[in-house]
Parts: sequence; C-alpha cells; structure tokens
Amino acid sequence: MKKKLFLIFILSLLNLLFADEMQLETYKINSPNENYCVTSDYMELIPLEFNTKDILFSIYKNGELYDNVNFQKVIKDSKKLIRTVSHNYWGRIKYVNNSGILLDTVEGKKIYDFETKKISSVKNIKNFYIVKDDLKILTNKKCDEYLSKLFDYIFTYDNKECASIIKKWEKYGVQISTEVRNNKEVIFFDFFYGADKKRLSSNGGITVLDGGNNFWRIYYDLKDQKFIHLDINGYA
Repeated sequence: MKKKLFLIFILSLLNLLFADEMQLETYKINSPNENYCVTSDYMELIPLEFNTKDILFSIYKNGELYDNVNFQKVIKDSKKLIRTVSHNYWGRIKYVNNSGILLDTVEGKKIYDFETKKISSVKNIKNFYIVKDDLKILTNKKCDEYLSKLFDYIFTYDNKECASIIKKWEKYGVQISTEVRNNKEVIFFDFFYGADKKRLSSNGGITVLDGGNNFWRIYYDLKDQKFIHLDINGYA
C-alpha cells in the first residue's frame, strides 16, 4: 500500500513538472480580421526571476511590430502571482477580437485596447436586479457568475455593437429573471444603459424601443449551458 501511494506521489509530481514546462511554448493568436497578431513566450507561466520590465507579449499590426507589452503594464501587484512548481502563474490571454485582447489575470479580467494601447480592468455589473425567479435558482453569487460568463461571450461575439457594449459594460443595469421558453429552462438578461435604479428594481419588466446598444437582451440555456438569442435594439 505504501509503495502504491509513493508511486502515485511520484507520478503526480512528474505530471506537475511536465505541465509546468509545457506552458512555456511560444504561441501566437490572430484577431478574426487578421489585422493583429499577438505573440508570447509565456502562455500562463513566467520564470521566478522574471523582471517586471520584461516583455509579456507583443502585438503586430499588418505584419509590423505595433506594441510590446511588459509585465508591469499588465500586473500591478506582483505579490498576487501564484507560485507553481518552478514558475509563477500570471494569468492568460483568453481571447483576441478585432478591438483588443481579453486577459484573465491574477488581478482579475483586463482588456488591452488595440486603438489606445491601454489596459483597463473589467468591473462586473453591480446594478443587477432579480425581478422574477420561477426556477428558484438565482442568488447574487450566481448572477455574478453568469454576468462574468456573459461578458466573455459578448467579447467573443465580435461586431461593432458588441465592442461598444464591452466599453461601457459596468454602466449597464440589468434585470434578471428565469422562465421556461420553448420547453427550455432559461435565464433572461435585459440590459439598460444608465437606467434609473428604482425603475429596474421595482418593475417586473421594461420595454424600450430603439436606442441601439444602450438596450439589449439575451437568454442563457441552463441545460446546454450556453447563451442564445442575443438581441440588440436598432436605431430609430
């Protein structure tokens, strides 16, 4: 029994060591329109002796070097790095769209904007209101989780309207409810930009015509665990 446990320990240790090294492969990822290419030698891990001024990733625009992003521009507090076997975990480049880069870091989600070359932290929406919960599943914690997933989805749903939504994400208020729609249990998110908090918290549902991406809505299919039927208002 002791030999078996020892063998399992050794195999687990080797697996960690191997995984640690595998993370250091150079990789590149293009934006959907292929105007930008992001390259990095540090997918998730950096060496323990990594200097804060060292380059974390580089960006090329139409084949020409556009920007070098060093560590200190992404991570403000190096004490938040997570130690692995022989490296530090900083986070990862989660997705690249035509407007920028979504970073999932030890300090939270951040966005690198291609146009401004600036990095900003993503703040989750706090003005959300559970207006109806027929399925009895919604809690504040769950709503936070779903809104975080929804942000990632909107970021990957790459078009001009969604890019605008991302830029003003934390300024939305949202009504959240559950229902059975076409025999599917779903969560319904209804977004309002700059809406009065009293109206959002006291009404079971608000209808707004036109207004563009200031007003939009989407469903989350609980069984398939995916967002469906994104609907953004048009312009009058």
